[in-house]
Amino acid sequence: MGKSLKRILAALLVSALALSIFACGGGGGGDSPDASNTSDASSAPGATSTSAAENSPGASARDTVIIAVTQDSGTLDPTLISGNDILNAVQLVFDQLWYIDENGDEIMMLATERERLDELTFRVHLREGVTFTNGNTFEADDVLFSLDHANNRFGQPAIVPLLDVENSKIIDPHTIDLVFTEYRITLMQSIGGLCMFDKQTSEADPETMSTRLIGTGPYIISEYVVNSHLNLTQKDEYWGTKPAIKNYSFVQLKEESQRVNAIETGEVDVADIPYQDIEYVKSLPGVKVDEAPSFMGSGLYFNIAESSIFHENPDARRAVAYAVDRNAINSLAYSGTGTIPNAPVDGTASDGDGRMSDMGIYADDYKPEFAAELAESSGLTGKTVRLINNGSSAAALTSELIQADCKKAGITVEVISLDMGTWITNMYDETYYDMYIDGVPISPDSYSGTYLFCYGYMAAMSYVNYNFNGKDKVWEILEAVLAIDDVAERIEMNNELARICADDMLWLNLVSPSSALGMAADLQGSVRNAYNVANLFRNLYWG
Repeated sequence: MGKSLKRILAALLVSALALSIFACGGGGGGDSPDASNTSDASSAPGATSTSAAENSPGASARDTVIIAVTQDSGTLDPTLISGNDILNAVQLVFDQLWYIDENGDEIMMLATERERLDELTFRVHLREGVTFTNGNTFEADDVLFSLDHANNRFGQPAIVPLLDVENSKIIDPHTIDLVFTEYRITLMQSIGGLCMFDKQTSEADPETMSTRLIGTGPYIISEYVVNSHLNLTQKDEYWGTKPAIKNYSFVQLKEESQRVNAIETGEVDVADIPYQDIEYVKSLPGVKVDEAPSFMGSGLYFNIAESSIFHENPDARRAVAYAVDRNAINSLAYSGTGTIPNAPVDGTASDGDGRMSDMGIYADDYKPEFAAELAESSGLTGKTVRLINNGSSAAALTSELIQADCKKAGITVEVISLDMGTWITNMYDETYYDMYIDGVPISPDSYSGTYLFCYGYMAAMSYVNYNFNGKDKVWEILEAVLAIDDVAERIEMNNELARICADDMLWLNLVSPSSALGMAADLQGSVRNAYNVANLFRNLYWG
C-alpha cells in the first residue's frame, strides 16, 4: 500500500466519512472543488443580527431544552471527542467555516467564499466582524492554528494529513490560502467541519480547548460535570442569528431504559430511542418521534488475522454470510425500521449506479443449505467462532439471531455482549474474537470514501494490515479514485470495488436502519443535517 493511501486512511479514521465523529457540527457534502463557492450566508445559523425567536412561529417564553446523551469523552475538545452526543453540544459553542444543511447543501459560515487557485491551493475568505467569547477577533491565524491542532492530537491520527501547513499562507487577517500535498475529493468536507479555536487564548491557556471552551458560537458553557451534564447558556452578543433557545442542558443517561423513561416523564426533551421502543414512544402523550434513515448501518465483520478460522478462508466467511437471515434481523432487532442492503455499502452517493448492486450474496442471500456445504468444505464445521458486540439491544439481539441462524447450518457461534468501552478495547485484540458487529457507513456523497473507511477503519485492526483476495487491486483503486473529480470515472472504479468486496466477504452488510429521536411534542425545528445527524439544535424553538 502506498504512502499516499496511508495518509488518506489516517484522514478517514477521524473524518469518519464526515459522519461527525470529530468534526464540529457535521460536515461532508459533495461540493464542486473547481468552482468558487458563494452560497448565501444568510441561510446559515448566524447570518444576520435578527433573532431566530422573532421569526419562529409560535415561539414561547420557555427557554430551556434538555437533551439526553449516552456518553462523555471526558474532554470537550472537538478533535478528541469519541462520540456524537457531547459533540452536538460543543457545536453550539463553536462555529465552523462551512457546513452541510438538511438539504445537503454546503453553506458558508465563518467563511464567506472559497476559490480554487490551482490543483492544490484553495483561497478561503473569512467573515469580518466575528469575535470569540472573550472578545478576541476571529482571523486567519485562528484558522491555521485550528487546522494544525487537528493534525496534532496527542498521538492520534491527523484529521487533515494532506494539509501542507508550512506552505499555507495568511494573505491578510481575513484571507488564507490553504495548500495541500495531494488532492482528494474529501478535502473540503474535512476542513469545513472543524471547530475554530482562538489561537491567542489557546496558546496561553490550553484548558480553554478542553473544558473551558472559547468559541465564536452563540452559546457559552455555564457548567460542565464530567459523566453527568453539560449546561450551555446563550451569549448576550453573537455575530449572527441568535437561536430561539436560551439554555441547553445535555445530561448523560447511558442506559436505553433510562432514556425512554426520561422522555416519557418529561425529564428530558430530546432522547435517542432504541428500535424496540419506537412504537411505544409514539403512543406517549406529549411526545413525538422524529424518524429518518440512519447514516450508519449494521454490519458483521470478520477477523482475518492468523488467529482466526477466517484467515485466508473466504469460503468460511461466505458460509456464515449465507447462513444469516438479514430480513429476520431487520424485523426483530430493528423493529422493521430498516431496509436490506443490496451491496457491501449503502447510500445515495452520485458516484455509484445499479451495477454495484445485487452482486454475489447480495443477489441471493440466506441459503442455509449452501451455508452448511461451505461450512463443511471450509473446515468451519465443528469449530466455535466467537462473536462480540457492544451490548446495545440491537447489536446483542442481532448477535443472538446470527448465532441461531449459524446453528442451523452446523456452525457454532459463541456470543459475547460487552459494554461499549470493553468492546472497543477488545476489538483491537485479534485473538479475542472471530467476528464482531459494527457500523457500515451509509454514504450520501462518495461510495469510494465509504469503501476506504470500511477497509481501513471499521475493521478495528484494519484490513490494511492483512492479506485478502483482491487486496492489491483494492488499494490500487483506492489510491486513485479519491483524486478523481469525474463522477462517471469514479462509478466504474466503485463498481469494481463492489465486485471484489462481495466476492471476498470481509464484512456482511446486514441492515440499513432508520434512527429515531423522541422529542417533546411542542418542540419545533429541524434537528438533522444531510447525514441525518441530530446536530442542528440551534434551530430548535418551542411552539
